[in-house]
Amino acid sequence: MRASVVVVVRAERAYVIMTEDDAFWWVVIHASTQEIGEPRTTPTQRVDAETFVRDAVQRFGVVLYAAAEAKNTLATAVTLAGVLSAVPLEQLPGDLAQSNITVKVDTRAWSKERALFEAEAIVGQTTSLAVQKSTLLLRGELVDFIVKERIFVTDLAFECVPLTYEHAYLHRVVDKAPWRRPIRVYGYNTQVKILGGYTFEAETGCLASLGQIASQQTHNLAFWNERPGISEPLRQKQSDMVRYDPELVYVAIVYGDMDNLDFVQGFAREHMRTREARCAAARETCFPLTWTLSPNLLRLAPDLLRWYMSAGERSGNDWFIFPPSGTLYAYPGMFSAADQHVFVQQMTADARLMNTSGSVHWEWFYRWKPAFETYFTQYTHLSHSIRSFFLNDVPWPIPLPDMALRGETYRVLSSNDYSSRVHGQTPVVLFKPAFNWAPGNPSGGLSLPPALCAQLLGRLSRGSIQYMYTIQTTAIEDIFTLAAQLPEHVRLVSYEQLAHLALQREANRERGRTES
Repeated sequence: MRASVVVVVRAERAYVIMTEDDAFWWVVIHASTQEIGEPRTTPTQRVDAETFVRDAVQRFGVVLYAAAEAKNTLATAVTLAGVLSAVPLEQLPGDLAQSNITVKVDTRAWSKERALFEAEAIVGQTTSLAVQKSTLLLRGELVDFIVKERIFVTDLAFECVPLTYEHAYLHRVVDKAPWRRPIRVYGYNTQVKILGGYTFEAETGCLASLGQIASQQTHNLAFWNERPGISEPLRQKQSDMVRYDPELVYVAIVYGDMDNLDFVQGFAREHMRTREARCAAARETCFPLTWTLSPNLLRLAPDLLRWYMSAGERSGNDWFIFPPSGTLYAYPGMFSAADQHVFVQQMTADARLMNTSGSVHWEWFYRWKPAFETYFTQYTHLSHSIRSFFLNDVPWPIPLPDMALRGETYRVLSSNDYSSRVHGQTPVVLFKPAFNWAPGNPSGGLSLPPALCAQLLGRLSRGSIQYMYTIQTTAIEDIFTLAAQLPEHVRLVSYEQLAHLALQREANRERGRTES
């Protein structure tokens, strides 16, 4: 496996890849005043990669693989390395070749069929699933975490395509596996691309018990994962109440796609730093902005989560909700009843810790009916959970059929009758997007410059309550430009304010019907 030029070892934990992004996060963890359970004087040692690898193979032994056969056997070699607590390696360092190094398994002469057979035989000793290309495994991407957590790895081109041998194999492996459901799938599934999008990236369309944690190039996750997880609710600013005015247009900007841990570690940090600096320089331009952020960071990388939420607190007008579709990038309408129930419990627990009541929600375009009937309604019976969902269809060009036909921009659900849900209890508000905005990225939404996007928002019906999904690749400066060019009658609000406004409007309508 590839390692960086310098490996940082701290308290028996190794920081093995050091790009520019990783160097930034290393400074964050090293200088943090929020470290939990670890003295700031914890010794840190820097060693060159060759020394690190030599020490590791002598200590743990190796699983050997052939780079030329990586497509056929490397996923199995990495899986075996995790189960056997070994180092996956192409060849031993020259000065160790004749030494007493334990070669636990040598896969270099294995066929693809042999590799699949051997992997299936040990699935009971693994903890979860990763879909990761062999080209990325060769570069060491995610390997530290896969080995540490004993994750089962696949790299099969047709494992999600029905009626293929590879799909039958994956189905058999999942059926045998002791993994908790819904199953958390690491890496990223780029196997089939249709209409500009990866058909199985959410994994639920592959097998209904799967959901993705996008992480194919997330670095040093084994290190971050060793940090103490978050067990007490984090702070988020409480939104001020806004009185509904039927002459205005209310819009919440939702800055999306932060389910992808690669984005969290990468360019999104610059978006947050720019946002914080702009808000500090001119408070009057600091419009309400709702970010998405993966709740999996609560356990996988709590220090990164704290950094984002602290920066948002300093900027003063930022909120965080769950990305699509909550604790997993999945289509919950496809889950079994049992998996849905567990998923709702996970959503509720993580919402408490992140102190949020909102989530983006995606479904495959023909699965909205079961989502409305069996999934969203479960939240109406919970007093402290997700209260607002920001919906989006997949593939994106297709509008949400049911809400579009009814002309709805939002829908209020409750376990009670209409009057009760407006005046208390547990209403849940579902929002349809006005549109997706992705300047320079037409596959992600309307590729409009900020001025034209501002005009489009200005043309929305007065009195309407809507949200705009903004792809995370959109520069934060473009959003500032958009906000500055909005017409006077368009008001930007937080996600919580949007939900409160919808309930106010429905209460006004009910009051009008009662009086008439």
